[in-house]
Amino acid sequence: RSKQWYQRRVRGPSKISSITLDISDSINTKLVRQSGAGGLNVPFQLAGGQTSSYTISLTLQTVYVTQRLKGTVTYFVDREGDSREEKMVNFSLSLDLTHFMVPNVTCSIKKFEGVMTEGRLDKNSATNIPLPDLPPPEFIASFCGRFKMAVVEQVGGAASLYGCTVRSDEICVLLKFNGSLTVNVKGNDQLLVNSFVDLVNSAKF
Repeated sequence: RSKQWYQRRVRGPSKISSITLDISDSINTKLVRQSGAGGLNVPFQLAGGQTSSYTISLTLQTVYVTQRLKGTVTYFVDREGDSREEKMVNFSLSLDLTHFMVPNVTCSIKKFEGVMTEGRLDKNSATNIPLPDLPPPEFIASFCGRFKMAVVEQVGGAASLYGCTVRSDEICVLLKFNGSLTVNVKGNDQLLVNSFVDLVNSAKF
């Protein structure tokens, strides 16, 4: 289950009331609704200049599928003089593997070698991408920040990285700088590995 939040700020003397939020269900992801159907009635109003947030819960069949959910927020703008106008805002919510990677993980060389040699990570995939303009140390730092990985070891034109998902699935990545950048990925779940490679291929470095 994943929790997300929606924030709205009201400007001017108007007031926002009767706020309803809804997200279209997909095969993989469903919004946890108050009555099993329809949108969520947000339990507050907003006066001019006020900011508030609202947490929603989503159930997911798997956290390793990248998807973009579509949703709407409907509300009434109450103005002075008993004037009232209904409005609607469409939005999208992107969910990918990086939302479910554990941040600030650490991994020693000894632990990394154990993970790699124990045979648990029997799924793998690889990709080649153009060599980035950044020097390798800067690129590795950027890569780890984007994908929530930890640097285990860096030797010459190669670096070993480690990460872990909220499901405790481990993922190991080997970066090789040699004309192009080769990204080798190993994990214990093929969907996880494929999703990670897809994100690398779609990333703009």
